[in-house]
Order: sequence, then structure tokens, then C-alpha cells
Amino acid sequence: MTPYYFFDKIIGIVACYLIEQQQFPEETVFLPYMAKATDVEKIEGVVIEALPNTSFRVRLKDDSVVLAYLSGKMRMYRIRILVGDRVEMERIPGDERARIVYRHKQGS
Repeated sequence: MTPYYFFDKIIGIVACYLIEQQQFPEETVFLPYMAKATDVEKIEGVVIEALPNTSFRVRLKDDSVVLAYLSGKMRMYRIRILVGDRVEMERIPGDERARIVYRHKQGS
């Protein structure tokens, strides 16, 4: 259970209640921590620095640098990321962090 589990539940209940009471239209409800799969942009880059807590600095193709963290599945299966690895990431537009979801094989 995440530390925000109960907070998320309360926010969801309040939003549903307000929609039922028709105090504001349904399309104005925006919960930024619940991104849809269509809102995520896929980007690729090369790891340039390994930081504590499975965080990494990644250089993108346009030479910008992004702070990235390892996804839960990659942590669960203990997939190692090293400096120089080419990785695929997901990022929510407007967020400065990205989630590493795939490590490309060496030589590809």
C-alpha cells in the first residue's frame, strides 16, 4: 500500500460526490496523479549517471538531460541499469521526471 492510498481514496470519493451533486461538470475534474495511458509520451535516451534509490540522469536525443527512476516491474525483476545503457522511458507532459520502462539490449 502506498503512503498516498487513503489520500487518493478520499480525493476520489469527494470528486464523485461533487459530480453527483452537479456542483461542477464532470469534464472539469482533473486529478494530475492519475494519468491516462494516452497522456504519456514515450522517449528514449542514454544513461549518463546513476544516482541513489534507482534514480538516473538520462540524456535524450535532443541533448536535454532528464531525471528518471526505475519502474516497479523492473525493480521487482531486479533488472540492472548501468551507465551507457540505452533506455526507453515514459513521461507525463509537464513533469520533469520520467519512468524507465525498458532497457535495450547491448548492440541493438
